[in-house]
Amino acid sequence: MTTHTDPELERYYNSLIDIFLTEGWKSLLEDFTESEESLRDLVTCKTEKELHYRQGQLDIIGKLLRFEDGIKNSYEDFVNDSRL
Repeated sequence: MTTHTDPELERYYNSLIDIFLTEGWKSLLEDFTESEESLRDLVTCKTEKELHYRQGQLDIIGKLLRFEDGIKNSYEDFVNDSRL
């Protein structure tokens, strides 16, 4: 079976996968997980502005926490598509 891949995209995915294997990435995810847990207490927001700000923080942290899975899924699709 012949595999056709985009070398630049392959390097992009490999670079990110290398990052995910580092202790720094794991520590960052732990920190964000702890932050997310404390930010989920929306009762402490006194104003609508604080609530919206907190929701934005949770949205960004959620995206970062899901980033690795999203990249791995995208890479898997890339590999499967390149086999066609």
